[in-house]
Amino acid sequence: MNSIGEASTGASSADQARTDSPYVAMLGAHRPRKNLPLAVAAITQLRERGSKLKLLVTGDVHPSFDQLVSGSREFVTCAGLVPRPSLFALLQGAVAMMFPSLYEGFGFPMLEAMAAGCPVLALGTAINREIAGDAAFFLPAEARSWSDALAQLCSTTSLREEMRGRGFSNLQRFSWDKTAAVYAGAFVELGANGRS
Repeated sequence: MNSIGEASTGASSADQARTDSPYVAMLGAHRPRKNLPLAVAAITQLRERGSKLKLLVTGDVHPSFDQLVSGSREFVTCAGLVPRPSLFALLQGAVAMMFPSLYEGFGFPMLEAMAAGCPVLALGTAINREIAGDAAFFLPAEARSWSDALAQLCSTTSLREEMRGRGFSNLQRFSWDKTAAVYAGAFVELGANGRS
């Protein structure tokens, strides 16, 4: 495999997973705080109920997860670094993006998923709630809750469409124009306070 996860067929792991069967995605550099074991446990439980859902993991995966990943090869694909256009297509084809991270500075992958019309499942932390608003499923750190939410998304087209719509609406809070306006207002206020 090369740096973007190309297999011997010439197709990337991301492409294979996208066309092979339904899948959910996890993005980013997978360090222990990203909580990959929770995602694997949730998919395991779902597959025990007969689902064919797979987990597609992008980015580099910390060596501490080697045993977990190797023991789950039947349904976990590590795609490595994925170029941005391929990443967007990958998210468009996913049933959902799982974001069980224990802590984040910002949680940008949730917004990337929403921009691609991909429903988001996230751990119910304060920062995740702040960034995703009402546009994500917020779940506890318990695999059954995640597998139940995924089962619901897999079986309910209208719910996936509703989550896509909420995601697109949530993104409006993060436009560059609005960000610039907030900063401009702050600078004006700081200047006025400095003169008084």
